[in-house]
Amino acid sequence: DLSGVLTNFCQKKQQKKDRTKITTTEVGCLLKKGCSKKKKQQQQHSDAHRGGMNHLEIEVADETVSLKNVDEEFSTSSTAAAAQSSSKSPQFSGMLTNTSDDSFVCFVMEYVYERYLQTTKGRCLLLLLFLLSGAMVVVLQPNKSNVEIPMHDFSDIESPTDLEQAEVIFENRCRKDADICRCGDPLKPVQRDERHQERHEYLTNIAIPNYVKSVDSQDLVFLGDSITQNMLGYYIDVLKRFKYTEDAIIFNQYFSLKYGGKINGLALGIAGDQSPHLLWRIQNGELPETLNPKAFWLLIGINDLGLGGCSAETVLIGILGVVEEILARKPSSKVVINGLLPFSEKRNGRLGKQWERILAINEQLQLFTEKHDRTEYFDATNIFVEEDDGGNMKINTDIMPDRLHPNHIGYSMWFEKIIEKYFALSFDN
Repeated sequence: DLSGVLTNFCQKKQQKKDRTKITTTEVGCLLKKGCSKKKKQQQQHSDAHRGGMNHLEIEVADETVSLKNVDEEFSTSSTAAAAQSSSKSPQFSGMLTNTSDDSFVCFVMEYVYERYLQTTKGRCLLLLLFLLSGAMVVVLQPNKSNVEIPMHDFSDIESPTDLEQAEVIFENRCRKDADICRCGDPLKPVQRDERHQERHEYLTNIAIPNYVKSVDSQDLVFLGDSITQNMLGYYIDVLKRFKYTEDAIIFNQYFSLKYGGKINGLALGIAGDQSPHLLWRIQNGELPETLNPKAFWLLIGINDLGLGGCSAETVLIGILGVVEEILARKPSSKVVINGLLPFSEKRNGRLGKQWERILAINEQLQLFTEKHDRTEYFDATNIFVEEDDGGNMKINTDIMPDRLHPNHIGYSMWFEKIIEKYFALSFDN
């Protein structure tokens, strides 16, 4: 049966030239080549065990593997290994011996040869493993080369113009492992859709004017995406649907003097926004002349990395573009850059490829703030990340259930640290 299967396969896949004949034993040796090589031993040991073999001749093209040295490399084996193998499969005696190769694929192939060679199912399984072994090795081995980090240092950037000139130095805007890349120019302002316009109008026409009129001191304004939007309690429809009321209550407890908070804060966030979307909002009404807080708290970029499929360097440039826009429009305000919060695609919350990119981006953001006045960096990693029983870093899903957005408990812990950071800032005014 094995002879027939392999004959059909070889006739279809191999060129019909320069053929040579090999025995069933040598077919087994050929399949095993690449997993391990046997030491050369005396030919007489092989002859002693191959005398009674049932030689099935199969024609195989000699294109990919030279069979000239097959006998010399594989046919001989130690007496002990030959005796052990021949007791179960005399046709392949001496083929399965101890090997220094401990790969998973080789182990499975040897096990199948030893235990199931004499059954049709075993032979079919063996052939399947042989054909797919290369793909299995690729899948089983982790590939960390796809995790790119920012290639250039943008910490000396002084203006949006500098960023535009620096943007030409990187070639690929997309992550290497992104299935779909929607990453555009990180410095080009972009409006999304009608719903985005609706939310933007709510912030510019209602939220900001109400804040300016109702507070005596403009202390802190948050700018960002859904993580910022949820602070106000709404998510889908800013006018009708309040989904996260507990988050809004927690926000007022910290950022509304009217409700017992320590400072006055305003959250300006739209779910799904990337850096170019926030840049468009800033340039189209969300930083009016009447809005002049002591500090802006910026958290943006996670959607660029996830939804946009952008590379780490592209995300970094987009964030810095927003920072420079705020600094240029609000010369009396400070900007606190909140490092990207941890994110995991795994249900157990364990951090993986995206976390490596986030760390690289955050490192560059911190370096930028160290070289620029009126900017500060804040890292919330220790709030949301913990170590599991195996010593791996993971997201604390008790306070970040979807592994991206904090719940009201997570917000409370985060807000406590934000207040501490705010009072540690020095303001000229």
